[in-house]
Amino acid sequence: LQVVPTFIQKNYRIQRTGDYSSMYQQTNNSFLQLPVMAQFKFGGHISKTQTLHGILNLGGYAAYWMSGHIHGMALSPFDPGNYQSFDTKYQFDNTKDNRLELGAVAGVGLQYSLRDKYVVSVEYRYSPSLTDQQKAYQEDQTPRYNDTHSLLVTMQYRLPAGKHKAGTKSK
Repeated sequence: LQVVPTFIQKNYRIQRTGDYSSMYQQTNNSFLQLPVMAQFKFGGHISKTQTLHGILNLGGYAAYWMSGHIHGMALSPFDPGNYQSFDTKYQFDNTKDNRLELGAVAGVGLQYSLRDKYVVSVEYRYSPSLTDQQKAYQEDQTPRYNDTHSLLVTMQYRLPAGKHKAGTKSK
């Protein structure tokens, strides 16, 4: 069982094309996420000092939408021939925004270990949201769900565990 508290950004960009290609909106949303996964490993020793494992992670997550930030470029309301930049913090609305997100997690990867001290892993995770990002505040609204793709590259150094050799006494 693996629990990994995570700070994650779920961002998106809307870019216009053609005559309006200068217009865009970049939205950056920050979440505190707690995935809980069952981890399955397969593989093993490739030499006396090296191991290689395949990893499969399956589980779910809960996330809290901490903050949002929006910036971009739009047509000026006072001069339609000019563009005006905007940059603002997202203001949450308790009647519209659902700040708690629940979802699933699935991941696959490889883990290489050298001398039981150094561990390098690469993992791809897919996390689809199962809850709408907005509350039902009007009829016929379009639901908004976060689908998150993550690539995790980690390097770990394992500290000695303080094991005693058989037949020796500690003082």
